[in-house]
Amino acid sequence: MMKFNIKYFKIGNLFFFASNLSEWNSYCRKNYNKLWLKNNPLNQEEQEAVEKLRDILKQKKYKLADPLLTVSSENEFRENISKILSKNQTSDLTKSVDVLSKRFEKIWLREEKNLKKIQKKLIKDLSISNELIVLIKKLYKIKKLPKSVNIFLFTNPIKKRIISGGSGFGAKGIGVECSQITKDNNKNNQLSRVIMHELIHAYFEKRIIDKINKYISSEYFKTNYQKLIFESKIYKQVKNIMGPIKELILVSLLPEGYLAKKFFGLNIISNLRERRRIRAKKLAKNYYDLMLFGVFKMRDIAKNYSDNQKSIDKNYIEKTIECWIKFENTDLKKLKI
Repeated sequence: MMKFNIKYFKIGNLFFFASNLSEWNSYCRKNYNKLWLKNNPLNQEEQEAVEKLRDILKQKKYKLADPLLTVSSENEFRENISKILSKNQTSDLTKSVDVLSKRFEKIWLREEKNLKKIQKKLIKDLSISNELIVLIKKLYKIKKLPKSVNIFLFTNPIKKRIISGGSGFGAKGIGVECSQITKDNNKNNQLSRVIMHELIHAYFEKRIIDKINKYISSEYFKTNYQKLIFESKIYKQVKNIMGPIKELILVSLLPEGYLAKKFFGLNIISNLRERRRIRAKKLAKNYYDLMLFGVFKMRDIAKNYSDNQKSIDKNYIEKTIECWIKFENTDLKKLKI
């Protein structure tokens, strides 16, 4: 089975902190910054450092950002920068990060202890996930598993329910922002569920993407669904068909779909009802709430395919598209979950 290499590095976490403060793209966590800066706003030197960092990252984007999150030493950090940036840009970036490192040191004093505890627990928790991985392999029709995967742990100042993950590190692995997880807020092993979700994105999804591409290129799709999808609010927001489809397929399984129930004992309906927007009947026609709708509406097909160990196919893809269209046509204020 796969080996899980669970890692956290101070320099990678420092860059995560600094780059997030710069808010250089829409994926930066603004809610993290509010907590990190609460009662202690950036001084002028730090503000200038953040602005320089933002300018550089906006130019180089993920070509620079992602490799720096997974480095293990300052030497590796500087080597990676110098391969991508000019001499002046290298100097500006390193100086900016150094300025922000003074503030980060105070955070790291407590966060390192948290990440160490989480690392130990994850080694134990993930070692018992072999049966789940076997089923994921069948659902996604994977011929060969990677021998090992890297899981990089990052800081997260939010203490309620939130674990964020990302699979944008290519072959290097996945990242999880999880330093506030404790035995009290890790309901039904939420951290492991999020990790499995991100691992599927990173390592298991290629065949499904190929199937989706084939399906949405077909005359059948163009005749029956294309116009409806192009006119949908979600498509107008994301300008993409692939993203919502592959994510709907995955959320029907993990981290809050049927495989969360099957392997982690999660009550899907009760879990959805805990969502503030669902309780208040304030779901909106956006990408995030489409995923919640998908978790609710795709329970039966997820159960059928999982329990019968069937590979995700054209039928599953079509049910996903129908779910998307149904979401667009549903009065969400009247939706009963």
